[in-house]
Amino acid sequence: MSTLMETADETGAGITSPPSPGRSVNVADAERAYLGEGRDDDTDSPSNPNQLSVKNFDYELVRNRERHHTSEYEIKNLFVRRGQAFDLDVTFNKVPKTEVFMLELTVRGAVVSSINRGTVIRMPFHRSQADTPGGWGIRVGSTEGAKYSLVINCPSDAIVSRYNVAVVIKDTEEAEPRYFRQDDPIYVLFNAWCREDSVHMAGDIEKGEYVLNDNGYVFIGSARPGSQHPRPWVFGQFEDSATEVVFDLLEKWVRVNARSDPVVVSRKFTHLINYMPEYGVPETKVGLLVGNWSGDYEGGESPSKWTGSTKIYETFAESGGKPVNYGQCWVFSGVLCTAMRCLGIPCRSVTNFASAHDTDVSMTIDTVIDSETNEEIEYLSNDSVWNFHVWNEVYYSRSDTIPGMGGWQVVDATPQESSEGVFQCGPAPVTAIKQGLTYINYDTKFAFAEVNADRINWVATKKDRGPPDMKTVSINTNAVGKYISTKKLPLVPGGYISRWNARNDITLEYKYAEGSVEERNAVERAISYGTRPNTYREDVKTDDIEMAIVLDEKISVGSDFELKVAVNNKSSVSRVISLTMNAHMCYYTGVLAKKITSLRKELTVPAGKSEHVIEMIRAEIYSSCLVDQACIKFYVYGKVKETSQQTVSQDTVYLTPPEMKTEFKVVGHEVEAVVEFVNPLPITLTNCTITFEGARLLRSMTLYANDVPSKGNFKQKVKFSPREKGKRTLVIDFDSKQIGNITDVVEIEIP
Repeated sequence: MSTLMETADETGAGITSPPSPGRSVNVADAERAYLGEGRDDDTDSPSNPNQLSVKNFDYELVRNRERHHTSEYEIKNLFVRRGQAFDLDVTFNKVPKTEVFMLELTVRGAVVSSINRGTVIRMPFHRSQADTPGGWGIRVGSTEGAKYSLVINCPSDAIVSRYNVAVVIKDTEEAEPRYFRQDDPIYVLFNAWCREDSVHMAGDIEKGEYVLNDNGYVFIGSARPGSQHPRPWVFGQFEDSATEVVFDLLEKWVRVNARSDPVVVSRKFTHLINYMPEYGVPETKVGLLVGNWSGDYEGGESPSKWTGSTKIYETFAESGGKPVNYGQCWVFSGVLCTAMRCLGIPCRSVTNFASAHDTDVSMTIDTVIDSETNEEIEYLSNDSVWNFHVWNEVYYSRSDTIPGMGGWQVVDATPQESSEGVFQCGPAPVTAIKQGLTYINYDTKFAFAEVNADRINWVATKKDRGPPDMKTVSINTNAVGKYISTKKLPLVPGGYISRWNARNDITLEYKYAEGSVEERNAVERAISYGTRPNTYREDVKTDDIEMAIVLDEKISVGSDFELKVAVNNKSSVSRVISLTMNAHMCYYTGVLAKKITSLRKELTVPAGKSEHVIEMIRAEIYSSCLVDQACIKFYVYGKVKETSQQTVSQDTVYLTPPEMKTEFKVVGHEVEAVVEFVNPLPITLTNCTITFEGARLLRSMTLYANDVPSKGNFKQKVKFSPREKGKRTLVIDFDSKQIGNITDVVEIEIP
């Protein structure tokens, strides 16, 4: 970070000297001179033995950090939460007599440090003073000879930042100030424990989870029942690398006075976490993590290899601020959650299954099928539905919009659409999303569509000239926004939640019950603020043939399974329907990767009866097509011979990875662990790695492993020395070229 001398040079202030008596001076220059701007921060003012000087400065770290719930920060500086007093002890070289002395705090990263701008706080304590209500203040708690025990009042709206600390002494009121600067800055955080702070959160369990818990889960999978899987994640917000990078980003990119506002801070960090060009300025890029959804991760790490945020922050810091390769939505969410909790803003990761990406803010998701090939026309289907998408919620009051919009707010660091010219998203009040109040700032339209857009299937018939004829074949008002999930709260502060009991369904916080009057009203209200406010919602004509895809609830990767297409004839006469069934391997974003199979069949369905077609999907066929977060998307297109009725059905299945088993024991000062699983595929796993990580237990450690033959057993032993005592969480992740996301998490008590 810049020193004060560098700051002065950058602003053209240069090095200034205190004004001499009788000389006309600029007031701003005089104030800067008085504050010592332009001086070298690393040296104290010289003093002779007869002058008053600072002999010792004590931050009372143990007591203050415990009271402020900041004991876990690895950096052993003073971390305080605003709106709460803290103690300092200053010991002089002799008992003060007539001298004037004060404590001075200077906000780091300010272009100009000034009392008037609120970036310098000067608090005299040469005489006992009462606390200053609502603002910075100082009180002498007691004196013992040359030792002054001070109580510092930090306001609930203080600038969140690092503060340089100095004791300023003047031998008389008119004398030049002498600065005794401390090497270690004070870190000031948001305070969820303070009622006056806008991030205040009731409940110790809630604060323990959303501010203090450095481990958690992000949920992945699909919108099929039972297909929501907890992926362990180490947030590591107390690790030194994360803390330093987060405060560096805050002080470099967030305006000083805006750092007191969690709305501005959280919105800015959704931009700072992702590495994307500024809108219209492709050479300007800012960010910590590069997104990559191509499947080619040369020059970086596959997103599925990350087990937590700590290694990403460490890599960024060690490279001197070069963005880290690569991330996808759950990684961006984990990294943003780390930053918010580090700064004291309550935050959680949230997964939306069947998450819509509406590119034109129409509140509808359109899929267009070619009437000749019976396949999706990609250039006409710009909207998409991701199998899942992970974002964050942050918690605070909102004074910048209409009343009642406080509480959980959606923020999203995954770069999807630009907002105000840059890739950032939120905060969008969850309350506004539920009610369809999409005019509320920020990006509520986009967030609403993700959870409650209607899905329309079209069939396009090409013409000799002009765009194709489009016909609506189905409208599904219950296609997106499923099983919206976050980690469940424990029963007691810091309590344990088992992995397979960790999911909390919060869908009804985002939307009313599907099909209810309230839910339909919210959709209509949202559309009225969109790009097609006069969207005509004509009910689709009821046809006499219904078609649906039926799949098992859980399908494990490497297993054969049945694709069942059920056709129901509601008419009084027999019908003949021609079916085209396509299966594609796809990325979790819904983007098609490779075609697995395609087949056509004709089926006769008697009047008032149901028939079905069954096709086996074999592992030996799809194993060579696997991609990250592997899913298989099924499209079935049907056309009735007698009536020309057209119908479309689609579904996506998430291929569940194999279970990993971990056994461990603590031997002396070491932990010994053994990890095992069976390769379920009919092919060999290659390019294998396994990663171990635990907050305050073990820094991220990746080992290369041998190939794992088809149906073969993988076994890995590891031994390490834990970093700290207490109950710790160990996360294990296996990754290979063929499949990843083979994970386990264990709780270890370190004596």
